[in-house]
Amino acid sequence: MRNTVNRLPCPIPFMSVGAVFAVLLFLTAIDVAHADMVHMKNGRSMQGQVIEETDEYIILDLGGGTLTFDRDKVERIEKSGAEETAEQEESWKRRFITSPKYVPRGYEAIARHFDSLTETRDEAFRLFNTLKLEEENLDRLSYELESLERKLVEISRARKSLDSNYHTKKYNEAVTLHNNLVSGRTLVYEEFTRTRKKLERLQHEAPRKSNMYRKQLRALRAESESQRADADLGDSDVALFIDELFSRLDAFETDFNEQIPQQRIAGLHVVVDVTLNDQFAVPMIVDSGASFVVIPHKLAEKLGLELREDLLTSAELADGSVSEGYLVQLSSVSVGGSVARYIVGMVMKPTDKAMDEGLLGMTYLRNFNWHIDSVSGQLVIEEFIHRR
Repeated sequence: MRNTVNRLPCPIPFMSVGAVFAVLLFLTAIDVAHADMVHMKNGRSMQGQVIEETDEYIILDLGGGTLTFDRDKVERIEKSGAEETAEQEESWKRRFITSPKYVPRGYEAIARHFDSLTETRDEAFRLFNTLKLEEENLDRLSYELESLERKLVEISRARKSLDSNYHTKKYNEAVTLHNNLVSGRTLVYEEFTRTRKKLERLQHEAPRKSNMYRKQLRALRAESESQRADADLGDSDVALFIDELFSRLDAFETDFNEQIPQQRIAGLHVVVDVTLNDQFAVPMIVDSGASFVVIPHKLAEKLGLELREDLLTSAELADGSVSEGYLVQLSSVSVGGSVARYIVGMVMKPTDKAMDEGLLGMTYLRNFNWHIDSVSGQLVIEEFIHRR
């Protein structure tokens, strides 16, 4: 059989031909009871629409792609009627809404944006799942290290209590066991260090990807709402596309919020005490996604900062939302003993949802080599970066 597959609805990496066939069989067996049925001589069957048939081959449309069979491998074909074919076509339009074959004219951009949103969503899920696994792995390694340390203390005490001249055999056994434990601890510690570094990277990447996904979702929903307002819903293809699009957007939002609630993302942020202008120490969230040091409006009043309308700008916050604020210059921003001077900050405009905590953003962080310690959960600032 010549299994030439084109435009499949999703990639199927690292699969054998048999596994690919099984997946295709699963995809085409759902909601396609009235499709053409191609029965193979090896006992397998495939459902779809036969779009070309010659003495040499048969091409079967699967909705999201096609599959080509050698004719001599096919035992028989059961054809569906015109009404059944129309039902099949509508089913495919719902399932493969972003396929160029089914996207209504004028909705190509929305289809591309939906595909991009799906990719971002899948990557966010992958990062958070990996993050969870690495957190569990770090806990396991931490426990192993503690266990090895206890055993080393015990064997060291036992070895000291032995006289090497009178208890030679036991003493040598204790020395061998001690050396093995030291080697084991070294290996576990090396793995612990690698895992901790990987976890630190994921703790930055996962929330950023999640915020990107939420931002894309809001933008696509707004774009779709605007498009729907001008849509010709008398066109059945347009109505079906819009109905299925909003159904998927609703499902995406519900599914993502249930599996990765906003509290999980907020929980990855680290709060530190920051001293501004050598006057006030305030708690701030460390956020490398924030362009500026972001200051709550009520704190700006205490600092006596001048808010000028010609310096009004907008910026993305930790949760991915965009808010307006005023650019200001801070004479100093200090965390512990790490001080940066003449830093550009942004004072949030007063809103109904006023910020209680500011954001320690990149106008401060870029002056230092820094990282978040995954074990202590603390901001670690190592050295000042001299910039010209």
